[in-house]
Parts: sequence; structure tokens; C-alpha cells
Amino acid sequence: NDHKEIARTYSSVSRWMFILSLPVLFTVLFFSEEILKILFGEAYISGAFALQILILAYFARVVAGPAPQALMTFNKTKLLFYINSIAAIINFVLNYILIPKYGLIGAAIATAPSLLFRDCTLFIFAKVKLQFKYSLKLYFKYFVSAISPILIIFFFIKEKIEINLFTLIMIIIVYLIIYFTLLIILQSFTEDDLMIICAIEKKTGISLKLIKKLIK
Repeated sequence: NDHKEIARTYSSVSRWMFILSLPVLFTVLFFSEEILKILFGEAYISGAFALQILILAYFARVVAGPAPQALMTFNKTKLLFYINSIAAIINFVLNYILIPKYGLIGAAIATAPSLLFRDCTLFIFAKVKLQFKYSLKLYFKYFVSAISPILIIFFFIKEKIEINLFTLIMIIIVYLIIYFTLLIILQSFTEDDLMIICAIEKKTGISLKLIKKLIK
């Protein structure tokens, strides 16, 4: 029973990590130059491609879910050590080869495979241990809900307005509103999500009745 409960919790946490991270992923992918310009100045715009590579690589951790924590629950610390060590060696070797030739882009390209190796390997071990299931239908709904509004914003709005801090914040707010509205319309939530929201409500003491009504 504990094993099944851990697997169920893993699936729920993984889905919420995916749901909350998708807007971050697409915002950075489509507005990387604007973000770097606003935060650090025009001199850093050249790092946009490296940022896009890294955000994709780190998103693999989101897709993998809380695999390290799940494996630690079963005292698989040695396995975690070996996987992290191999990933570090891959990162070191690739950095040594690529940075002298390609600089910042080389560092990003070198980091991506090591992160992908680590997170994919941890995910496989966690999957074998817990036998949890992913609903591809739900994940497809998440993806459609996230990609649709950002494409509209990118192709029809980005070229028509000047992107500064204020407009970027407004774009993100509108994007999030449309995103979560689409999630609700597409019925992208489950009973497990209600349990998580009830747990958050109980722990924080904040009333989340409206959110519970919306996702039912």
C-alpha cells in the first residue's frame, strides 16, 4: 500500500511540476533575447541561444519528476552517487572539448547531455522501482494549453509592440490567465489534484474554494 501511495504521489507531483514549469519553459524559449536584454542589457543578448539550450536541458528534470527524492526513499543513495558522478564526468569532458571552440554556447551544449543523462537515468530507475503511470492524454492537454497562447503572443503581438519590463510582465500575466483557462476548459485536472489543493489549503490556512470549484 505504501508503495502504491508513493507511486501515486510521484505521478501527481510530476504532473504539477510539468504544469507549473511549462509556462516558464515557453516564455524563456520565445522571449530569451528580451529577458536577457531587460535583466542584463543588450550586451548579453548573444547568450540567448545558450539560455534556450539550458532551459530545455533543465526541463528534463521537470519531466523526470522527483526521481532523486523517490530513490532516496528506498535508500538508493549509492545509485544516486554513481549516476551524479558519471554525469559530472560527462559534463567535465564535454566542457573541456567544447568551451575552447565554442565558448558560452559550447558550455551550454556540454551541460545539456550531462543533465539529460542524469535525469533520464534517474527517471528510468524510479519508473522501474515504483511502476507509476503517466497519462499521455493529460500531458498532451498541458502541452496544447501552454503552446497555443504563447504562439499567438509571439507571432501576432511581439513584433507589434516594444518589449520592456512592463510589457513583458503584462504578456506573462495574460499568458498565464489563458493557459490556466485552457487547462480548465480541456478538463486537465484529476481527483488527485483536488487532494493536493486540499492539502495545501489545510497547511496554509488559505481558502482555495474557488480553485477547487474551477477544476472539478
